[in-house]
Amino acid sequence: MPEYDPQEQQLVRRLDGRLVPIVTGLYLCYVVNRSTQFHTGADIPISLPTTPHTYILSQIGYALASVSVAAPSTLLFRKYGPARWFAGMVGGWGLVSACSAAVRDVSGWIVTRVLVGVLQAGFLPGLMVYIVSFYTREEWATRLSWIVSSATVAVSFFGIFADWGTRFDGVHGLQTWRWMCVSDGLLSIALAVVTYLLLPNYPETCTFLTPADRVLAIARSHDTDRTEGSGAHESDDEGGSPRRQSVSLQKPKPPRIRIDVGQITEALTDLRNWLFAVGFFGVSVAGDVLVSVGATVTATAFGMGDGDETTRHVRIVAALPHLVGGIVAFLCAWNSDRTGDRALHTTIPLLISSAGFALISIIPSSLGPLRYFIGLVPASAGLIAAFPCLLSYALDKAQGESSRAIVAALTFSFGQAFSLPLASSGSSLLDPAQPALAPGISACLVAFAAFCVLVIRWLYRREEAQMWNKGPGLRRLLNDADEGKAWDVELSHGDIFADEGKKKGKKGRRGSGGGGRDRVGSEWDLKEYAEKEAFGF
Repeated sequence: MPEYDPQEQQLVRRLDGRLVPIVTGLYLCYVVNRSTQFHTGADIPISLPTTPHTYILSQIGYALASVSVAAPSTLLFRKYGPARWFAGMVGGWGLVSACSAAVRDVSGWIVTRVLVGVLQAGFLPGLMVYIVSFYTREEWATRLSWIVSSATVAVSFFGIFADWGTRFDGVHGLQTWRWMCVSDGLLSIALAVVTYLLLPNYPETCTFLTPADRVLAIARSHDTDRTEGSGAHESDDEGGSPRRQSVSLQKPKPPRIRIDVGQITEALTDLRNWLFAVGFFGVSVAGDVLVSVGATVTATAFGMGDGDETTRHVRIVAALPHLVGGIVAFLCAWNSDRTGDRALHTTIPLLISSAGFALISIIPSSLGPLRYFIGLVPASAGLIAAFPCLLSYALDKAQGESSRAIVAALTFSFGQAFSLPLASSGSSLLDPAQPALAPGISACLVAFAAFCVLVIRWLYRREEAQMWNKGPGLRRLLNDADEGKAWDVELSHGDIFADEGKKKGKKGRRGSGGGGRDRVGSEWDLKEYAEKEAFGF
């Protein structure tokens, strides 16, 4: 757990007060749009008209469009400014969602779903990469738990709004599902305007911070992916030499973002990143199954019948496990940041959730509340609690901004895209004749996700053991690298150190390049030290 001095504590509070509410609202718009698809899935095939299989086809079109554009969208969002990028995405799919209320045939509905898939492609990966760029690794899981848990708990009560919306059925000739699409679109457009006006793009351009706070914000987030040659932030020095960009204490300037092909290739060829994607796919499918079967399990567990008032009671009781999950998620994420462990804080909640799904599948509905308390509650709470730690674990191991963007796109895109057609109304997974099928498959998927996380943990530990055995020189390098790079950050991120840096640069050794680049700071010395001491040349 990080220990803050008063200045850093004040900075973190300012960042939390500006970033967390806006990012939570953005994620809420995303989840509300997905929930709209679940709650309108039974009405759209009847209204258009079309068949349930055709409706599933539109969701597959959404998934394919989303996966195909996820990686480019995630790579480009920081290059062109997160505020404009997120505002354009959210406002774009809000406009398409509102216009989808006017479609009259299935072809028009498929076109709108494909457009929404393109616009939502890199949203969740980009949102996660954006939020971690302002915080240290010891703060990631806690902030993600605030964002994910708040939006998840809020949207768990979305069914109550959907039931209330049935009162507008037929008003101005529009069915309930059309009114829901319009409401979803207007909410997204309104938040897009707020995002464009208030969301900061980079730590370097946070105008609500003082110059000293901006320097500290950059230094806090300045880890190994923002070092020379990593393809991250660059400046326009003569001769094209990539040097760290200094922070102007007078006028905030945005950094230059370069896409590193080497980092992309390394991320795509790493087996661990694909295991993250497979694990998150299982978590996403199970989460969408919860939305579909939660109300049914609650109604059968407490013997609730039909009727508007009873339906609202069912929605409220079905949402309570999500509230429990939000509280558990915050505690789990806080302890994960405190201890630095991600794997076990992900695996244990996933195993609890898998056991809950299995109990929902096994326990008959005749046993009443037992199916709810020892089945639905642990299934929901464990799944929501594992979500922030899983996201933090995937992003924590990525080195470099381009690598982190690709890892986020791989991890989130497949699960979030293809879970919709699998868990939507009309899919074979939600066959009413086999009510135990969906919870049983979800239990297997969540258990396999936990297995993937344990395999990833073993792979990382094996790699660390191999690096540790390279020799005493490399061990000393690993021990001293963080201290040296932290000192290098302090020298390179403030104009007040510019003169001192130039004096040291004149005394430094000349590089091998024709431009005569100075070897200043600890990074070059550490690399040369590693080559001589650890590898014997």
